[in-house]
Amino acid sequence: MRKRYHPAATPCQRLLADPRTPEPVRPRLAQTQARLDPVKLLREMRSAQRRLVDTADGSCTPALDPLVKVTGQLRAWFVEEPWRTSRELLVRLQAEQPGQYPDQLLRTLQRRLKIWRKEKAHAMVFGPMRVEPAIEPMTH
Repeated sequence: MRKRYHPAATPCQRLLADPRTPEPVRPRLAQTQARLDPVKLLREMRSAQRRLVDTADGSCTPALDPLVKVTGQLRAWFVEEPWRTSRELLVRLQAEQPGQYPDQLLRTLQRRLKIWRKEKAHAMVFGPMRVEPAIEPMTH
């Protein structure tokens, strides 16, 4: 077996060198290649990496859940009347605290209700979750 190695080339350079690349496409590829800036790309990659590390370290402040202050109240309303829709709960919340919770929170509340309904259905089918005590290994 004999291995042949081609000279290093970018994908754009390989397309330009390939005879199968149509002639009308070649000028556009050449223009695109001329606009590419590897230093700028490297800078953008490092910036994205820094943001990723900051997020992983928790040094970035994540957007807070706007419903976090009233989650307990919403959950209590759901437990009392599980047939209520997300829209009905949001309207009730808006009536109690005018100007605090805009209509744009409806989707957030819908996702939350979906989770609560799933938990309730699970409990109805399988019963409440029980934590089994850990079994201690026998020592001789």
